[in-house]
Amino acid sequence: MRIAQGLLGGLASVLRAVFMIQVVGLEAIQLVLLGTLFEIVVFSCEIPTGIVADVVSRRKSVLFGLALFGVAFLVMGVFPFFAALIAGEAIRGIAETFISGAQEAWITDEIPHSEDAGRSASDVIVQGAQVGMFGRFAGVWIGAALGTVSLAFPLIIAGIGFVALAVFLMTQMQEHGFERNSEKGARRAALKGTLREGWSIVKTRGILLTIMVLTLIHGMSSEAFDRLWNKLILDLGNLPTVFGLSDVYWWAIINSLAMLFTVGLTALVRRKVDLDAPKALPKLLLALYSLVAVGMLLFGYSPYFWWAIGAFLFVRSLRGVISPLVVAWVNKHSTSDVRATMLSFEGQSHSFGEIMSGPMLGSVAKWISVQASMYASAGLLVPGILILRKRAKPDANDEPG
Repeated sequence: MRIAQGLLGGLASVLRAVFMIQVVGLEAIQLVLLGTLFEIVVFSCEIPTGIVADVVSRRKSVLFGLALFGVAFLVMGVFPFFAALIAGEAIRGIAETFISGAQEAWITDEIPHSEDAGRSASDVIVQGAQVGMFGRFAGVWIGAALGTVSLAFPLIIAGIGFVALAVFLMTQMQEHGFERNSEKGARRAALKGTLREGWSIVKTRGILLTIMVLTLIHGMSSEAFDRLWNKLILDLGNLPTVFGLSDVYWWAIINSLAMLFTVGLTALVRRKVDLDAPKALPKLLLALYSLVAVGMLLFGYSPYFWWAIGAFLFVRSLRGVISPLVVAWVNKHSTSDVRATMLSFEGQSHSFGEIMSGPMLGSVAKWISVQASMYASAGLLVPGILILRKRAKPDANDEPG
């Protein structure tokens, strides 16, 4: 499942921003605001869908999310207009919330019922991200090949693929580790109780509150980079002509290199770091976030194409490692009955951060420069680095999950 998701995700993402810039004609501020809309939808739906996953079914939540992803990409690819992009991003945001949290919670609870029984959930989640990256690598190149015909084709094929994957998994995806209450009244009460319990755990368990704040800061810093990196590179001039490569293959090369570096770094982390050891995650995240801040500054400063590519790959690969580590950190300190809700809280914090910073950084990009928005993004990471520095100290309290 992870490989298929990665493949379709790579197919849909490799040229989506280029499609928006070159086919639909979006400007920097429109790109950022479109991203902000996506995050508003995620912020609004993350907690309700996470609670549904904890009370109704993690499996059904994932399947519905996959199908919605298919609808979102079909809308964007078939109708190349700004209004259609707005609708597609809104649907994509809803789809994201049905999968985020639910998938990790499903994996964690299914481990005891699988051949991986006894393995650390943190290791399985990080390995899953690594496997998904291989699928994404293949998807990027398939998307590039389709993009030589039409920049809309990768989106359309990805849309069809996500719907087909949801239908296929309806018969293949099992759910042995989750118990659902069959009484409607009891489920309604459980929905409310799960939300109250989840929020109570966040407030009383300092480590989870720390993670939520850190994720919010990460979200604030990531919005401009995620939405404008293609534009910054395009603004440096025409892409170099090497071996007669089409522009679409440049985007495939850039994205696939980032994935390979992420896979390599993830493998190194899994081999060298005991993720269940005390202080392992905060110490590792402190180093990674510090390097990301430096990389964003270098990317913003980019005077020419190859400099920009190097800085982009540096930042993107590091951030690819950070994401599953944060999920593993939340997972480690959550209990089974509210695990999807806790992961949804984490996703909501990230989205709220992007909502807070999106219009501001988009305005900086429009009225000053895209480079300036990258400098601002790096600066926004500083509070998170200070929080991690404090959390990584030997005397910081790490409550058990």
